[in-house]
Amino acid sequence: MGAFARFNNSVDGSRQIDETYKNLALRAKGTFTASDGVVPVAITVAGVNPVVAVRSTGTNSPVMLHSATDNGGGSWTYRFLSKAGDVVTYYVFDEPGGAAAKYLVIRNAANEICFNANEEYLIPVSYQVYGWSNGGPNSHVDLPTGRTYAAVQCSGDRGFSSAFLGTGIWAVAVFGVGAYFDAAGVILEGKGMYSTSAATPLGNSPAYGRFLIVDVTGF
Repeated sequence: MGAFARFNNSVDGSRQIDETYKNLALRAKGTFTASDGVVPVAITVAGVNPVVAVRSTGTNSPVMLHSATDNGGGSWTYRFLSKAGDVVTYYVFDEPGGAAAKYLVIRNAANEICFNANEEYLIPVSYQVYGWSNGGPNSHVDLPTGRTYAAVQCSGDRGFSSAFLGTGIWAVAVFGVGAYFDAAGVILEGKGMYSTSAATPLGNSPAYGRFLIVDVTGF
């Protein structure tokens, strides 16, 4: 099928809208409150291929994706860790749909909606990778002011630190990397997950977090 319509970025020429790619539209928005810093909070969302962005502005309150589960039947469960008492706003993006637009609608060869001008869309502004060692500093990334941002955690590698307690017992701390926001930008910081004991050390290795920063101003 020939291209029905194509829209490219005027700065770098990158493709933004066409009939082969479904732009990710805002499908739901909500909040959750972390009741315990090491017990994940679960949210269940409906979607085809949902992407969840989270935003916290609490002090020293990185939000970290703990796990994501496809429950089948268009149901997905995401689990997040944050500081106890932290209120987190989440945004769910997925394939566009809804009622016919008053303005522009672009469909693919299967007549599925790829873009509907009535909807709000995921707007990437930055991609950040950060490795954090236990006790290490955080990373602050400045973003254009006057906007509201959220973070999509694309992936993450858990880190470990081990301390010998004596008589063949090691204390092992497990941690990851989360993101939160202040007036100037995004802060990437380590987040403890749990501690345990082991007969052998797991070594000392940094945690890594990979984040897509998105603009959710007005959503």
